[in-house]
Amino acid sequence: MTAEAVLGALLQTKDQVDNQWSMYVVVHLGLFWFFFLVHRPLLFIERAIALFAYGAFAYINGSALIDSYTFLEAARLDLLNLRGELVNIPNMGSVLGLLNFAVTTQLILITHGAAFGVVALFLIFRNSMVRRYQRLFEGGRTAN
Repeated sequence: MTAEAVLGALLQTKDQVDNQWSMYVVVHLGLFWFFFLVHRPLLFIERAIALFAYGAFAYINGSALIDSYTFLEAARLDLLNLRGELVNIPNMGSVLGLLNFAVTTQLILITHGAAFGVVALFLIFRNSMVRRYQRLFEGGRTAN
């Protein structure tokens, strides 16, 4: 395989990683929109289904990100092995030597695990938060 083909595969995978992180962010924006703007208590089954669905999403997204970063690291190492073909672009070769996609697995596990914990806490304590909100803000309203 030529350096050009490996570089093309690396760039395509990098686009995939960007899309996966974008999806992760958009899902969290939607969740937090729901948590802060919808003011009704949820049934236990609704919270359980939401937590299961979010857990499935976090697992699938995290696994896909780990796989993509593993491929990026393999492509980076292959490009370094084809350094002879990168003679005309020495700066890229030196940058490839500095990159390390292998450490991203821990980052993904930390971010996805922490986000799961925060979402789980919001779902567990959702009804008490809604009741407190209603007591503080809606209880003080007067009828016209």
